[in-house]
Amino acid sequence: MALERDLILMKLAQYFVTKYQYKFVDIKQNNHEIWLGSNHSDEYPVIRISLTNASAATFEKSRLLETSKAICDFFHKNAKLLDIHVSDELIETSEEEFIQVGITDDKITGVDITNTFPDFQNAVLEIHKFKENQTPQTPFDTFNPARKTKRSIKDMPYITYAIGLICALVFVITNLIAYNNGNDAITASIVMGAYYKAFIVGGHEFFRLLTVGFVHYDLFHFLMNMAALVSLGQICERIYKKWQFIVIILGSILTGSLFIFAAQGNVLTVGLSGGLYGLMAALLVYGFDSKVIYNPAVAKSFLSTLLINLLITFMPGVSMYGHIGGFIGGLFLSVLFTQNKAWKLLRQNAIIAGVMLLGILGYQCVQNYNVKPIYYGTDKAVLDYLDSVGLSGYSNNMKNKLNDFYGFDLTKVK
Repeated sequence: MALERDLILMKLAQYFVTKYQYKFVDIKQNNHEIWLGSNHSDEYPVIRISLTNASAATFEKSRLLETSKAICDFFHKNAKLLDIHVSDELIETSEEEFIQVGITDDKITGVDITNTFPDFQNAVLEIHKFKENQTPQTPFDTFNPARKTKRSIKDMPYITYAIGLICALVFVITNLIAYNNGNDAITASIVMGAYYKAFIVGGHEFFRLLTVGFVHYDLFHFLMNMAALVSLGQICERIYKKWQFIVIILGSILTGSLFIFAAQGNVLTVGLSGGLYGLMAALLVYGFDSKVIYNPAVAKSFLSTLLINLLITFMPGVSMYGHIGGFIGGLFLSVLFTQNKAWKLLRQNAIIAGVMLLGILGYQCVQNYNVKPIYYGTDKAVLDYLDSVGLSGYSNNMKNKLNDFYGFDLTKVK
């Protein structure tokens, strides 16, 4: 519920900023409210959107009046504060000093502001459609508890959870393979689909460019990525359509792998980081598209998340190229998915730039078939394990491909 109300808060702010040219005002006292100001409106130059009940405003009246007056003075206006509350409380009587509006799951109460904002009710309706992924008849309909449960299930970020579940299953199987094979994490990871350039080039296993995102071995790495997936995924899956979300995360994993392929030799890589960086880019694009990034609190939160992930990028053993590639992939794809008419030229330029980038990446990948250093022992260990678990057909096929590629018989490796 808290997450849903945070989303409503952001979408309401987006409505006033994009439709009526309001500006975000940096007020640091409360993280559960957004202040907006405008020099274009004489009636409502100052708006506060809050997650608290309207009755709570009585206990902080002096702070609200002082803040409102300071913003009015800045914009050279003189008017009452428009105080909008997203909560369960119905507003029956408004404070004399404020103009209060309440938004619950099924009602808009308080002062009627549609003379100034004629599309306000439609905007609230669209926000509830965004939140619940199903169109109610009107914001004033009586809420049906049975329909609420159905909508809540439908609106769950189930793709995020499905990806997390797949990663968890692969993590468990990878560790079981390693445990039963002398704690050989490298062999186990390659068997489960890790990025391993020798098998991609020599064995033509291009699926590893994508399956790498679902393979983890180290517990800390797995838990960090899953925490980031839940944090980013449940937000991005609500912002973008389900198929767009899938395209962004899988496309980002793929572009991250292509960057690694083009820039590095024979390395072993695991993890969802490329896809997560793509989601970070998608969230950043949404922030600029909706203008919520201009809210100082949102900007500070995103910047701190970005800096933490940048620090992780430069840790030993982490693929910087995969992170950069994933971020760029997510950036291009999410720009293409925006509906902002003002971004039409940007979308066209993104398509041109994306095609050029794919061309350059394709050329670099063809040129960089370098699989050095060659790990004959690792290759043989993987093939021997596949033989031992009854996958001799697959193992023999890979052995023949690698022998032809290396010009060397792997069976001679001790």
